[in-house]
Amino acid sequence: WKFYNRSMEEISDIQEQLQKFKKTNEMLLMKAADRGDVYIVKELLKMNTSVLGLNHASPLHLAANSGHDTIVKMLLDAGADIEKRDYTGSTPLIGAAYNTHLSVCNILLSHGAKINVSDYHKNTPLHYAAVLGHLAMVQSLVMHGADVTATNEYGRTPVEEAIRSVHINVVDWLKRQSKNNTSSNEETINIDDESIKVFIELARDGNVSGVNFLLYHGMNASVQDSRKRTALHYAAHNGHLEVVKLLLDAGANMEARNPDGNTPLIWAAHNNHLNVCRLLLERGANVNAADVHWNTALHYAAMFGYFPVVKLLVEYGADTAIENNKQRTPLQEAARTGVTAVALWLRSPVTTYASSVESNTVKGIALEHFMHMASIGNVSGVRSSLNNGMKVSTQDSRNRTALHYAAHNGRLEVVKVLLEAGANIEARNPDGNTPLLWAAHNNHLEICHLLLERGAIVNVYDIHGNTPLHYAAMFGYLPVVKLLVKYGADTTIENIKHHTPLQVAKEVGRILVEEWLSSINPTTPVYESNKYTNSNSSRNNTEEDNVINSAESIRDDGLDHLFGDYNYYDDY
Repeated sequence: WKFYNRSMEEISDIQEQLQKFKKTNEMLLMKAADRGDVYIVKELLKMNTSVLGLNHASPLHLAANSGHDTIVKMLLDAGADIEKRDYTGSTPLIGAAYNTHLSVCNILLSHGAKINVSDYHKNTPLHYAAVLGHLAMVQSLVMHGADVTATNEYGRTPVEEAIRSVHINVVDWLKRQSKNNTSSNEETINIDDESIKVFIELARDGNVSGVNFLLYHGMNASVQDSRKRTALHYAAHNGHLEVVKLLLDAGANMEARNPDGNTPLIWAAHNNHLNVCRLLLERGANVNAADVHWNTALHYAAMFGYFPVVKLLVEYGADTAIENNKQRTPLQEAARTGVTAVALWLRSPVTTYASSVESNTVKGIALEHFMHMASIGNVSGVRSSLNNGMKVSTQDSRNRTALHYAAHNGRLEVVKVLLEAGANIEARNPDGNTPLLWAAHNNHLEICHLLLERGAIVNVYDIHGNTPLHYAAMFGYLPVVKLLVKYGADTTIENIKHHTPLQVAKEVGRILVEEWLSSINPTTPVYESNKYTNSNSSRNNTEEDNVINSAESIRDDGLDHLFGDYNYYDDY
């Protein structure tokens, strides 16, 4: 039994070695077929090496892809599967066509390869031959029965692919075959539905050479597809400037309309294609053309906030007072969608036509724009608002100033601009927060430093009794804590819960802040006389009440929708 078991183990080892040897030979055959090494392939086939291949590839695929005629024949004679598919769904014939190996294609076809087989993208060998412009291969495949009407996953025939790839000889030959007319040798294109479809697609995709090719061979530049859209519509819609130039030079109708009444200019403006709009206007496009909703190019540009396009259209005579079917002007569309910069710019041309309600709308938009620019750190936008008469310390519907938003969001450059313009450094919102409180709350060290340098009250506190030092300690902002103490922050002041900054830091586990505050000697507050108290609350003074009432009046005019769309209205 010991001898028997030992022998079985030996046999198992031998079988394992043979299996490894077999796989090694199969790998060698794959490599040799790919490289075109006829001798090694021949020797491996003598050893009965499998020609089925590994995973999703076979030696025949590799030999066909690489154009090794002799090896292809050897593998076929050895029983290779002529219809085996690789990971793309390609058979050896598809691979040979894709790599333009005509002789290999002919060998495979003579051995019975399926001519109209397609890969996972539904491309046949003829599709690849056509798109690559290999006329001899196209002719051979068609003579072997290739279907010239087969469509791939994009619904394109071989002829359409040849047109898209600008292979006129292939297109001409295939079209003459399909019409059974072999007498003409002229390089011409029959303008049929197939060609029109491709022409529109080429314009849509920005294929300059393809569009030029079809125009040169007689395509009408103003031809429409089944949806009554022209090539110029698509090129303008997608911003393909060079294609637009080609089409205009070829006489394309600039005022062509689809069923919705859109002209190429309307579509270009709708999609913010400034250069296309300029070219169309230079060529004489009707700037005030309107669609079925009575929207003009200016309506769309204003609606979506395309400021440069708005300016361009007005420069070319766009009517700023024209109304759409909802009786809205471009200004009103800009206001309705919250596009503040455009609305402000358009205000001047339409002031004469503005109602009292619209005037208030513009006022609300101006305020919203100013706050938004401060919130996102847009220095030029803030300066523009100030230059146009916006008061630097104006408060919004929540009694917050631009300085509040800039300080809260860490917009240092905007803070500088606002302070230079005289912003109220101690302005308070209903929660008693000043810009310094918000800056400390959000760990904006440089802004805290700037505000303190400009005289901000360091021991100011909100309705919860928290000072900037309380918040900096609470969130563990040690550099801010040190800065505030340097400027006289009272380390002993208590909030309404009777917690000092040190106690707050200890309670929430801010160890570094706790250790540092514990290491310094509590002192009498330097700015005790400047503490914020209810008796001197800015929220009680007449000036701020007027601002609040003003903001309330704006809201009473039905402008609630203007407040809440931007990030600066989120609750902090």
